[in-house]
Amino acid sequence: MPKDDDPFEQWRAGSAAKETHKISLPSGKTIAVRKHSVLFDAWSSPPIRDTYGGKTVVNLHGEELFAELAILYLVENDGFEGVWVDTYRNRFLHSMAQEGCTLPAWVEARYEEIAAANGSKSGCWDVLAWRGDSVLFVECKRKGKDRIQPTQERWLAAAFQVGVGAESFLICEWDLKAV
Repeated sequence: MPKDDDPFEQWRAGSAAKETHKISLPSGKTIAVRKHSVLFDAWSSPPIRDTYGGKTVVNLHGEELFAELAILYLVENDGFEGVWVDTYRNRFLHSMAQEGCTLPAWVEARYEEIAAANGSKSGCWDVLAWRGDSVLFVECKRKGKDRIQPTQERWLAAAFQVGVGAESFLICEWDLKAV
């Protein structure tokens, strides 16, 4: 029997739900973007050295991860491949190992096309995933502590300009489980 407090089960339940979050684009148009919610355990073992200036570290089945990587792993469990778009250090990551990785050529071309329409890479959403010929951008927001930023609204608008629709975007609202 699945445990409803397991992040993977929460993710699957969110996939079946039809919850959305409305985002106002710079043009004034409002877009409904799918939204998932997930709770993680806090990492309670010895702290990691590099926390990117104090990012919260979560525990996903015994692995210490930033929320963006934990959410990436949930997306991958759904059949996608992907990366965390580490805008802090301008690279793509797939693990806490801090070693950058590359994108498949067609995914990188799509990413660069959106960045060109946007005028910069600023505002790209946290997770970039792909399956078949589709991309998925996931923005990770801590419940009650974070919100969509104007740069992320502009990224969404730029994606629309180049033909990437709302179905390619998802907000994952996460938090830590109460202890």
